[in-house]
Amino acid sequence: MNDEPALRLSPACRHDVPEIAALARDRLPEMTHLHDPAWHLTSQRFGQGNYPRDQLFLVLRAVLDDGREELVGFVWVDPAMATDHGVEEPWWCINALAVAEPYAHQGLGASLVASVEKRARDVGVVSLYGQSYETSADFWRKCGYSLTGLGGVIASQGPVPVPGREPNVVALNAEPHLHYFVKQVPESQGVRLMRAQYES
Repeated sequence: MNDEPALRLSPACRHDVPEIAALARDRLPEMTHLHDPAWHLTSQRFGQGNYPRDQLFLVLRAVLDDGREELVGFVWVDPAMATDHGVEEPWWCINALAVAEPYAHQGLGASLVASVEKRARDVGVVSLYGQSYETSADFWRKCGYSLTGLGGVIASQGPVPVPGREPNVVALNAEPHLHYFVKQVPESQGVRLMRAQYES
């Protein structure tokens, strides 16, 4: 008999907010805005990743023997460059990923990342990226992401349309204590976001 609970992956919605906030408080202590249920309800759009400009917020739940479900993990992705800077390129930023402690080190984080990558491929996203603390750097390497040094730079492979200016190369600097991680989505077409040429 298998004692492992069945797992169910689905798009997040508003009724998931209390558990998402509690898991973020426990596993992502530095991301304080995620700890506040009110922030999720007023600022978060729980997109399903149906096109490159959409957000994607997935939750992973364990289905217990008594039929109840508990939140095991989540991943939140959005088109940050389009949202924050108006750069309309098919890039998704992996903003947050968390797995509950009892389920950690079982490959569930990598499974959530793989689900994001599949959705990205399905909708034509070209590059996936985000920022990582040193403690998470090996996880992203194992998932096949290229990492910059601390405070490193990722940049568009070529010029992209920039609001109010001529098309230009876009470069992003990581926070001094963070790495950027970046990965290309196979078979997708477009200008890629990559480690800057001068990164070691």
